[in-house]
Amino acid sequence: KGWYNIDCAFYYLIYYVCGFVFYPRIENFLKQDTRLKKMAFVFIGTYSLFFAVMLYCEKTILLIPMMNNLAIIINSLIKSFVMIAFVVLLSYMLNKVNILAKLGQRSLYLCGNETMIKMIVTALISELGLSMPIERVSIYIYVVVLLIFSYFLSYFEFPLFNKIKRFNFTNK
Repeated sequence: KGWYNIDCAFYYLIYYVCGFVFYPRIENFLKQDTRLKKMAFVFIGTYSLFFAVMLYCEKTILLIPMMNNLAIIINSLIKSFVMIAFVVLLSYMLNKVNILAKLGQRSLYLCGNETMIKMIVTALISELGLSMPIERVSIYIYVVVLLIFSYFLSYFEFPLFNKIKRFNFTNK
């Protein structure tokens, strides 16, 4: 462990640098309406979807034969970048879905209220006499329920937050 987990910051530095370098190019590419873009979408989308499904099913996909530590690092980087490509394409395809756009705009709110919302939803589930099995699919359903609950809860909280912001706490 480094000072203030500085080692973790360096561990993920390659992703931040690549994002900084490639974001303008990716953004320009996504704005184009060319045949190349459509072909790239189909190829990268199909490959990354296959890759995501294989990882979800816990199947190991070796892109480079594991001969040494460098091959392990390169395989990890390739897997990460393929999954990043999958998320970028999925995000691009879903960017017109209004509820997802609202969730993205309120992500800081969702992170801040995550614990409270989990406690409320868990209490509601147990009050209804239901149980939450810990399985892969049920966890995803649980997360979606939490997001929907927090999305609708935000409609009640945001007007309250705006009223609090307008209240002057200084004694001037």
